[in-house]
Amino acid sequence: MLFKNSLSYVGAIPVFVDIEPTTLCMDPAKLEAAITPKTRAIIPVHVYGSTADLEKILAIADKHGIPVIEDCAHSHGGIWNGRGVGSWGKVGSFSFQQSKSMASGEGGICITNDKELADKIYLLKHIGYARGLKQGQGIRAPEDLLCHNYRATAFQAVILSEQLKKLKERVAAYWDSAKLLAAAVEDVPGFRSQAPGRLSDPQGYYSFQYIFDGEQFHGIPKNIIDEACAAEGFRPGNGTHEAVYHQALFNLRKEKGQYRFAEGDSCPVCEAIVPKTLGIAHQVLAERKTVEKIAEIMHKVTSNVDELRKYMKMK
Repeated sequence: MLFKNSLSYVGAIPVFVDIEPTTLCMDPAKLEAAITPKTRAIIPVHVYGSTADLEKILAIADKHGIPVIEDCAHSHGGIWNGRGVGSWGKVGSFSFQQSKSMASGEGGICITNDKELADKIYLLKHIGYARGLKQGQGIRAPEDLLCHNYRATAFQAVILSEQLKKLKERVAAYWDSAKLLAAAVEDVPGFRSQAPGRLSDPQGYYSFQYIFDGEQFHGIPKNIIDEACAAEGFRPGNGTHEAVYHQALFNLRKEKGQYRFAEGDSCPVCEAIVPKTLGIAHQVLAERKTVEKIAEIMHKVTSNVDELRKYMKMK
């Protein structure tokens, strides 16, 4: 959310591109239509349990000479085509907020292999001080560079360093759990799981998403499935309730020209799918026995649609 608002902090206008119904990430087929002579960056989000199609997105970006900023807040430790997410774009941005797979309460990091850009990012986050310099040393930050205090502390670094030692092991466990959960519902018509990134191996996970958008589930709200699962011993949770531009924390206004859409007046694929998703938090994916039980519950509940409809009538 902050990433989207940060665009307005520098006077830019966010342009929302709709998602792929499979990965729930930016649809490369709709990206090019969103590009104008004013476009300054492309920000694909590796969301929940998938990686945006970096191969296609980077090809479009290179064609137009536009830098890519990867939003990797949900994809710590994920690998795309043999290389870590966040290392493909001009900048990779990671969040360490308390719910993330690597967490220090708050904070984040931006990575880049461009030294000039790295120096500028450091100035931005360190109230204008250059790396390694103390107060009063060095030269002034550029006059047009509005610097802030986004400094982390050694305390966050210690916490994250310890988590980093086990990140590869955790991501591997998440990846195996996700495969098990996906396989559990392969025979359930109208019910599916979010597709991982096309060239991801392993895929990083913030959460595992089930999607029930087939006609078999027409008219069944997510809370009914959620409650039925809870009655069996596990509540998957409702995940995201609405598209980001509808959420209360996103207070930019379209009618004031503070954001726009690549096409039309909304992102119709996103709006149709969001109410049809159920999320399983990444912490749960680390426990194999728990995941096996969840897979059993999800299959039992979703393969009995008639019972779900009977339950609806009783409500």
